[in-house]
Amino acid sequence: MNCPDCGAPLPKLGAKKCLYCDTPVAEFNIRIWHFSDVEES
Repeated sequence: MNCPDCGAPLPKLGAKKCLYCDTPVAEFNIRIWHFSDVEES
């Protein structure tokens, strides 16, 4: 993940602002799906 304003790398996914230019970073959720069982009908 990079800062949307200056392009600097963000230190972690939960960062609230850029460490270099202090631009606020909008939060977004990434959901990963996992299938545990598949059945044919």
